[in-house]
Amino acid sequence: MQPRVYLSGFQILCNKIVTKNFKLNGKKRFLLMGVVYNPYGFPMSDAAVEITLADVTKDPPVKDIIGITFTERDGSYAVSLPVTDKEYIIKAYSS
Repeated sequence: MQPRVYLSGFQILCNKIVTKNFKLNGKKRFLLMGVVYNPYGFPMSDAAVEITLADVTKDPPVKDIIGITFTERDGSYAVSLPVTDKEYIIKAYSS
């Protein structure tokens, strides 16, 4: 079984930006899964989740939005992404 990395809503609300670094040895792709909650703790359906690939070795960093997915009724989303030496930036939006 693959290791999992969890970010709590408390971590995100308190810090605004949360960075997690981890290595995926021997894998070509990984599954990013999450649940988007509103500030009151309720899951958000139809929220947009934007995935940006960032090359932080450049000055300034080069960022490229590579995709957007939307949450299900229960606020969950999942997207398959390639393993890379660059960083992913995940942002959630709703109206």
